[in-house]
Amino acid sequence: LTVINLADAYDIPEQTINFYQSHLDENVNYINVSAFLHMMRFGLSEYTISRTDNYKISVTLYGDNETPLKDLTLTLDAKNNFLIYNDFNFHMALTGIGNETYETDLIQTSFASTSIEPYVIDLNPYGIDILENEGTYYIPFELANLVLTGYALSVYHLEDTLYIFDDISSLSSYVLEGDFNAPENSVHLIDYANRYSALIFDYFYGLKDYHEVDSYLKTFDDLNFEVSTTLATFSGKFQNFVYDLDDLHTAIYDYGYDRDYVSSHIEPPLYSKTMTYLNSYLYHCAFSSSQNISMIEYASYYVLNIPTFDDQTKDSLSSLFKNVKPDKDIYINLSCNSGGSIIATVELLTYMTNDPIEISYMNTSTKQVYHETYISKTPRALSNQFYVVTTPVTYSAAHIFTSIVKDMDLGLIIGQPTAGGAAALSVAVLPHNLIMSYSSAMVFLNKNGYMIEDSISPDILMDSYMKASQIIDASTMLYKDRVSYDVIDTSTNQGIDITFDTITLPDHMLIETYKVEYINKDSNQVIKSYEKDTLDFTIEEHITHQSKLIEIRITAFYTYHDKSFNEVIYQSFIDELSEEMSPDTYTLDLGVKYQTTKHTDDDVDYIKLVITETDVYRIKLNDIYQGPNACMMYREDGTKVSGTWHYVLEPGIYYLWVNLSNVAYSYTVEVVQMFDDNVGATDIIVTENETSVTLSFDFEYDTEWISMTLENELLVTISSNQYIPSTFYIARSDGTMYHSHSDYLHFSLQNEFVLPKGTFLFKFHEQMIGSFTFKIKGQLIPNDLSGDDTLEDQRFGILEPGVMDVLFEYNWDKDIYVYETDFVVDLMFLNRDGITICHILENSQNCDTYDKLIHLEPGTHYFSLMSVSQTYPKSNTIEIVVLKDESDENNMIPIVLDEPFEVIIEKDGDIDYYTLSVLETGVYKFLLTDGHSSTITIYDKDSHQLYLQNYGTLYAYLIPGDYVITISENISNMTRVQRYVATVSILDTLDPNPNVIGFDHAYYRTLTGDNTLLNKVFGTLSYSQDKDVYLLTLSTSGVYKYSSLSNITVYLVDQTGKQTLMRNNWTYQLEAGTYYLRVSSQSASDTQILEYDFSFYLNS
Repeated sequence: LTVINLADAYDIPEQTINFYQSHLDENVNYINVSAFLHMMRFGLSEYTISRTDNYKISVTLYGDNETPLKDLTLTLDAKNNFLIYNDFNFHMALTGIGNETYETDLIQTSFASTSIEPYVIDLNPYGIDILENEGTYYIPFELANLVLTGYALSVYHLEDTLYIFDDISSLSSYVLEGDFNAPENSVHLIDYANRYSALIFDYFYGLKDYHEVDSYLKTFDDLNFEVSTTLATFSGKFQNFVYDLDDLHTAIYDYGYDRDYVSSHIEPPLYSKTMTYLNSYLYHCAFSSSQNISMIEYASYYVLNIPTFDDQTKDSLSSLFKNVKPDKDIYINLSCNSGGSIIATVELLTYMTNDPIEISYMNTSTKQVYHETYISKTPRALSNQFYVVTTPVTYSAAHIFTSIVKDMDLGLIIGQPTAGGAAALSVAVLPHNLIMSYSSAMVFLNKNGYMIEDSISPDILMDSYMKASQIIDASTMLYKDRVSYDVIDTSTNQGIDITFDTITLPDHMLIETYKVEYINKDSNQVIKSYEKDTLDFTIEEHITHQSKLIEIRITAFYTYHDKSFNEVIYQSFIDELSEEMSPDTYTLDLGVKYQTTKHTDDDVDYIKLVITETDVYRIKLNDIYQGPNACMMYREDGTKVSGTWHYVLEPGIYYLWVNLSNVAYSYTVEVVQMFDDNVGATDIIVTENETSVTLSFDFEYDTEWISMTLENELLVTISSNQYIPSTFYIARSDGTMYHSHSDYLHFSLQNEFVLPKGTFLFKFHEQMIGSFTFKIKGQLIPNDLSGDDTLEDQRFGILEPGVMDVLFEYNWDKDIYVYETDFVVDLMFLNRDGITICHILENSQNCDTYDKLIHLEPGTHYFSLMSVSQTYPKSNTIEIVVLKDESDENNMIPIVLDEPFEVIIEKDGDIDYYTLSVLETGVYKFLLTDGHSSTITIYDKDSHQLYLQNYGTLYAYLIPGDYVITISENISNMTRVQRYVATVSILDTLDPNPNVIGFDHAYYRTLTGDNTLLNKVFGTLSYSQDKDVYLLTLSTSGVYKYSSLSNITVYLVDQTGKQTLMRNNWTYQLEAGTYYLRVSSQSASDTQILEYDFSFYLNS
């Protein structure tokens, strides 16, 4: 293979290297370990190799000034298949320096680590081998990529080329574009990717203990990784697993083979850390233009914006801090900082303190802890007070920086909790070329020795909606945020009366004094001022002045964390408009323009009105008539008066609330009487004689309507000789729409409809101006059934079980039918054919009757029927069914093969019982039309449950005998009657294997599991949902091996019912006895015939 270097930081020459195959697994590429190290040598630290009984790689870890700190080794033990580390920091020590050297201003003053025993990684459970042949050692290419490349480099294999890279983006133009189809047979690749991924997460992933996982090999087994049918399916499952980790460091950059076929619908859980980070990033950072460090000076503070920690941080800080004024606070803005270089964070810390800075971290696999201590070469700590601004985007190195600031008490943390992230970042390439990053086993610790993976809460928590600038502004109001206090203010424009009570103070806060001011807002002059140095005080004094608007202001002077603050902590305003519906508020005369002010956005103004004449009244704000939401009118008792553009008011006292969000500081209000000719509805009685009604719309948004009272059911005609510019509607007297077609009617159409006895409203949708005349006439309908819901008109039809034709003669015709019963019955309406059916109850109507069980007690019951058609006359057909549950445990109905039968599940929990006599062994198909909501259960003669299947289709292997079949529903709190048409037929198949456990052993194909590879089992899955169950009898206890390359899932089931998933080429310790093997397709939706084979034998 040709080796190409894409790593900018390393000069690695183009060269070649060979892959090797082993008879143990011809699908795995092995490399010569020495050759691989030689290939990588220009990207690694200097190392030595020794060979005795194994292969040992040694490298030295250096500190400051090339001081040797420790020799670290990795031993390859081919005999036992072990990786043995004397220190897991081997990977850090192996990492080469590279071309870009970083000249730090720091001195490492100490390095220490706890001692551990050599750490062993057993590769056997993962099916990964270390091979040795005549002193030459070989390991899988992927394993070499994991343990022999250091932290900085990785290798990507594509066809006959290896690409060495240190940045994933450098691969883009070479391998991450275009089609990338998987090999034809991907089963082995899925299996290998599954095992290799488990190895990474078991030993090299830093958050295994954090997630409380014992073995990722078992976790991946539980997630059915290995039974994936395609690499795209495997990658999709793996992506879901990564999202469920909720670890921002662990992410997939490219799916590798079959990348275009991985589901695009996979996404993180809604409330996960990942989604919180993404949403916060979009909110806080999406429109942030600068990617460089900058510092902005304000009147009393600086804001240092750091979007990332990198190798430019040191020089940028040196330049920005040159001329900092010591009396100004410094806000370090990390609101959009998602991490970077740890050493760069230490550079910043040395500007905050001259004390030694300790960095502690731990290898989570070995539990070995390391401590490094740094100081600046030249003391440079500033005297300014520091604040650190954090959000849920503050992650990784920025999060660790925040932890150190908090541990060393170097400044206040303000904002929102950080995103967390304690681990260093590593990159892995899986066998199917999926590229991912992950949290490495090196995790950082706080001063108490705890891993700091979780978020850090700020000292001063701010609301989540706040951006960095808002957080900084809010930090100037710490008293309001941190102190609990109570102010009782009953001051008036005649004097001050205020009581101040401090309930709790936070730690580190000291109060110096409070200043209380009584201010004339017309001139902004202080009328009276008071100073108090106690936490609780009362001020009461009569004050004479001429101002219409008074402000009362309290300012607190205090220190917090030894920093001085002054803050306005209370303001109130007093004007002549009450903030409540009070008789003392200003009374506004009709037609008089009143000018007043809105002194704050929270101001509330109520104005009193005295009405002496029933009329329509409109409100003007700033000389403009107002519409909806501008004002609200309330009666004296506090009830709201309905209205939008105007209000109909009767004599009495009212309070007008003004929506001050629609006005500026100064505004005018005026209440205008409209002198309407007709306030409210025009009442008429509809008869067979034509009635002419004229409505006059006198002003903008004038509302006029007609209230029509019918003393009999009539065919009503409404007409006009004028053009009517508005649609209209017919409503009941309570305002609800009468009929589904009685809204948005047009006068261009024939307006003729049936209305029953009662009162109805004829109203308009759009604004009308002018006078309009309408002619309204009624006509008796001979021989029509009553539509009167009051049941006073007793011209009822009769409802009878069975099929009925009902006739609706005119538009909106409604007919009432009666059903009489001497017994308790359950009724259901079927084939409603466009009819609304309502059950008339004592004080209400139930119109939700579709496919519903209607329970009727003995007596007379009334139902109204109305067609929803717009074409008349209309004849409709309905079917009325009296439900009788004729099938239960004591009345089972025999099933006849191939003869459809109806199943009605009347109510929640109903179960229908049937019997089936089987004369010949075979597969029987149970099919329920529209049966998605059904459950089918089959019991044998001993009441042992053989099958339970939802959704209406069941394939059951049955032997001669008698069975009980139950059909029920699987709906939670079922409210509608469920109707199915069921058919049972024998399937035309020669399938010899039962698909369920529970029959006599004689019906099962028996396997013995001997010790020869020739014991291969062949079978066929013949139909959808087919399963083949084999009887397995083992005469010898021992280790048995299962293998198969077919697309099947196989479970081993013992006599207790415990199931074990069989994995390809895995071994199992089994006791002698009887078991079952259950075989099914890996694809739940597979409807094709599937031929398969597998082996199960005693492993010699």
